[in-house]
Amino acid sequence: MSEGLVSGLPDIRRPQALTGDPVDASTYQRLLKTSGNWNLKPETGVTTRVSLVYDVPWKKLSGLSIDFAHGMIVPRNLITSGLGMTYIRQNELTSTGYLVVRDPQSETYTHTTTANINVISGAGGVTIPVLPGQTVTVPGRIRAITDSAVNLAQQMVRYDDYGLR
Repeated sequence: MSEGLVSGLPDIRRPQALTGDPVDASTYQRLLKTSGNWNLKPETGVTTRVSLVYDVPWKKLSGLSIDFAHGMIVPRNLITSGLGMTYIRQNELTSTGYLVVRDPQSETYTHTTTANINVISGAGGVTIPVLPGQTVTVPGRIRAITDSAVNLAQQMVRYDDYGLR
């Protein structure tokens, strides 16, 4: 298992606008654990490229070249995140709750701003608005999020490149 700190993952069940807690912001670094996968294969790939260059023979256009290339990149066994941080956080209340480790205590806040604040309340990122003056209980702070590494089967990128020089 590898561990690292990442930012850009706000706690969507504890919006900072509601809690005022900098730990709930997207700028706060969270511990991300990526579990090992003994069946991972190394990433491999094949690149194919066919090119044609034509040097214009006319004296008036001396030095002008026209080129065209067609290519294909086919990486195999791409290693990527199993579920992804967005999916894990949006589905914490249902299928991915065991992947998010939080402080055990919940906290209660009264909404003190003038605009509604959405708090995640169901599967797939379903939210409920917390109205000004309303009180809501939110879970403890996130301590760690666990994801797994998997191989994607294959991906293919085709491209054309052309130019005048």
